[in-house]
Amino acid sequence: MNHNNHYTKNPPDGQPRIAETLREAQRLASMGYPVFPLKPGSKIPFEGSSGCRDATTDTAMIRTWFVNRECNIGIHCTGLIVIDIDCKDANLLADALHDYDDGICPMQRTRSGGYHLVYRKPA
Repeated sequence: MNHNNHYTKNPPDGQPRIAETLREAQRLASMGYPVFPLKPGSKIPFEGSSGCRDATTDTAMIRTWFVNRECNIGIHCTGLIVIDIDCKDANLLADALHDYDDGICPMQRTRSGGYHLVYRKPA
């Protein structure tokens, strides 16, 4: 998975980023992670949203939310452990994360250059 795509510059219409965000939201939902839209470049839900209480894995709702607007993806974190790694040394970070990008644990690049690793809590 190429984590750099989530924060790259796009043409003025923003369509490549919107399409990538929609695909990622659908991928997370297919893995059982309820998602919801956030304002672009932030962790703040859109006005009128109930934030994580609106989170869903329903693909039709996700498409409605993400298809025609630029936004970030929120994940409802109940039952999850999220590790926030803030490391500015790209080589050290790549070595440390090498074994974690297995496609099972969602790993997202943050705006600051770090990563969020998402795990389900053990039963």
